Amino acid sequence: MQSFLQVKHVIDYSKMTHIHLRDFYASLNKKPQPERVKMLLNYLIEDQRRIEKILSTFEAVSEPYILDSWMQYVSNVDIHGLINNQKIKADISLDEITELAVKFGEVLVNFYREAATKTDLEKVSNIFKNLAEMEVKDNLKQARAALFEEM
Repeated sequence: MQSFLQVKHVIDYSKMTHIHLRDFYASLNKKPQPERVKMLLNYLIEDQRRIEKILSTFEAVSEPYILDSWMQYVSNVDIHGLINNQKIKADISLDEITELAVKFGEVLVNFYREAATKTDLEKVSNIFKNLAEMEVKDNLKQARAALFEEM
């Protein structure tokens, strides 16, 4: 479990989570995989990179008082541990990748929604609600991409 003290720590953890996910998908992609699996993994890798950039941009343009706002938040789930516990295998199927992406996405949505309740500042709460909504939309896009790859 990770304990956070300031908003910037939650954002940094989130950014590191997306880097960790990108590295996980890249590790899977280094194994011999069918072309469709490689295409889906490439999509997921680029999606994680895009989210990392969004979070970095958010940090760069946010007012310091927002990033420095204090909050008492201990995540119920060790997201990095969850990623680390996944086996990297060469014969992973589209369905298995989709299941993993959905699972990781749901954990991130819950992470942001919980963070939104751990602050007294409405602006900070809205930031985490917006991040949760972004993850929900990304999860839908990932599911559509997986369905397209199965065709």
